[in-house]
Amino acid sequence: MKQIDNGVVMKRSKKHKISEYRIKENGYSRMFDSIFQNQIHELSKQGKSIRDIARKLGISRQSVRKYMNGIQKPKVRVQDSFNNYLKINRETIKELFLEMNGHCVPLLRKLKESYDGSANLRGLQIFCKQFRKELKNRGKSIPCRYETQPGDHLQIDFGEQDVMIGGSNVRIHFFVSVLGYSRRIYVKAFTAENTEAWLNGIENAFRHFGGVPLAIVSDNTKCLVTVHNGSELKFNERYTAFCHYWNVKPIACTPYKPRSKGKCERMVRYFKENALPGRNFDSLEDLQKWIDLWLVKYSDVRKLSLVHTTGIQAETPAERFTQKERSELRTVDRVFFTNIREETRKADKCGLIRVENRLYKLPEQYSNQSVFIQITDTEIIFHDDDNKVIRIDKATSFYTAKLQEKSTIKIFNDVSPDYETWGQNSLSRSLDEYAKVTGGAW
Repeated sequence: MKQIDNGVVMKRSKKHKISEYRIKENGYSRMFDSIFQNQIHELSKQGKSIRDIARKLGISRQSVRKYMNGIQKPKVRVQDSFNNYLKINRETIKELFLEMNGHCVPLLRKLKESYDGSANLRGLQIFCKQFRKELKNRGKSIPCRYETQPGDHLQIDFGEQDVMIGGSNVRIHFFVSVLGYSRRIYVKAFTAENTEAWLNGIENAFRHFGGVPLAIVSDNTKCLVTVHNGSELKFNERYTAFCHYWNVKPIACTPYKPRSKGKCERMVRYFKENALPGRNFDSLEDLQKWIDLWLVKYSDVRKLSLVHTTGIQAETPAERFTQKERSELRTVDRVFFTNIREETRKADKCGLIRVENRLYKLPEQYSNQSVFIQITDTEIIFHDDDNKVIRIDKATSFYTAKLQEKSTIKIFNDVSPDYETWGQNSLSRSLDEYAKVTGGAW
């Protein structure tokens, strides 16, 4: 604290090493420019340097220079009048903010109709931040837990993870399904996520559970859903035909609402964290064998905490399935909708065919030829000219170009002995001798 003329008290700010003096007078803050100007000029006349003036008055050297040049006054912290206006009219602004769904640009235009001062968008956004939580919760109902009826629906999803197969990291796509009531799950590994993989996974889930549910709940993957915009929902033709074939109801979750199939979302994470870490496999078939074992040995007997629905602390999916859900599933009484795909592919000049965005090599004699192949979820089956069956594992047998060895520089220290006779007559006999043998002359 320091006394200055007219009894004005100047207070040093503690925020900066070289701080400015603030003036408090009559209950509001301002800077006495004339005092600083007079003092600076007086000290300058006395031969004081800018450094000495700044130290004596407690302001920065830059402020001293600006005062001496008459360019700018020391900065002063004044009360933001726009912020005051916002505080005074808080409830009105809150109401308008909610009415405009949190859009501050049109809100600012509205406020300028009644506020004549300087208004800025950033200040309004900061002020309205306090209302955003209320905006988010407005009209939102508290989620209610409910217990899915036995045999009612099957939730499905896909997850992906790199798996060590045959000594190499291979990106594997996992189809995961879970019965809504019992929480029994089924998982199948694929090398690609497409419509056929989704349908094949569903049918294998039917086989695993020994029955068909009433409905199938999926997300809005393009493999199954073509349009989901508000009330408009369309499934693609193949998935629609599939659901008609099995007489199941397709249900797509509300976009950006993952809770709609939260059980399956959790099971994807549970499977990847529980079944895969620390495991290597020889082939995709070997991976699937482990998954099938893991489902029975670990997943089906895990303890479920279902106090909020059943009041029972611990049950297993296998117990709930056996007791109530198995009997509610409809019998699998027909041939699978997804049979083996039969397609024709043309091999290129190297004997390569492309299947599901990967290259596979056929015997060389089939280069530049069209071949008939059968595609399953794990294999490509090819019948050669002798009707022998060639099976190509999709996970481990895809083609990758071999790296050419790097060229090395060879240093020649000696001249080849052939160099001495290079360019001379290389005939083993003279021309006269050849003439005698042939009976002619050269």
